[in-house]
Amino acid sequence: MRAKKAQNKPLIFTLLIILILAVAVALYIYLLKPEMDYRDSLHDKYNFQTEYVEMLEDQLKKEQNDAKKAQPLAEMEAQIPFNNDLQGLLDNIASAESASSTVVTDLHINNYEQQDELVTTSKKVGAITEKELLETQANIVPVSAIAAKHLPKKLQLITFELTVSGYEASEVNSFIKSMLNQKRIYVIDEVQYSAPSTDDGVVTATIQMTSFASQKVKADNKKETAN
Repeated sequence: MRAKKAQNKPLIFTLLIILILAVAVALYIYLLKPEMDYRDSLHDKYNFQTEYVEMLEDQLKKEQNDAKKAQPLAEMEAQIPFNNDLQGLLDNIASAESASSTVVTDLHINNYEQQDELVTTSKKVGAITEKELLETQANIVPVSAIAAKHLPKKLQLITFELTVSGYEASEVNSFIKSMLNQKRIYVIDEVQYSAPSTDDGVVTATIQMTSFASQKVKADNKKETAN
């Protein structure tokens, strides 16, 4: 009897181990595995959301970079207009004249061998019209030192000289500041102040400035390119 019990002990021990393993497997299948699967699904969802957010961030950065690239181009178009845009130049002078309470006279423009392309209108800049630019003192041709420098082929210079008068030197300075604050680029070449008038105390300055433009593409060249 004792011998049989001794023989059954290993069998009982083995069955007990099998039972424990079966319970462990059952616990894993019914309790732990669903939790682990849920954890894995959350992890996958988190990874997907993270990748989606990164994709959106990359797209946003790209759009911001594109906007930054487009903005300087738009600004450059305003700073360096297409062709000489003489009318825009005169509008800027008129705006600065009005803002500074000054009077502009004796305006001369050097369009560098493109004087024949100046548009004549009746619009006034102080006491000057565009037509008068061609008719009055045509022998006065202001030339900028920039013209002697090596410039891009399609960059055109427009140099102009004008006389600005005001009751105070600060008004003349305000005119210059207003011109430099325009969207279009203006470079001061030279400023010469005259002594105040003994009659009315008016301060006068002769100012030479230079602006820039993209050169005009002739229609003939366009036709040749098209052909």
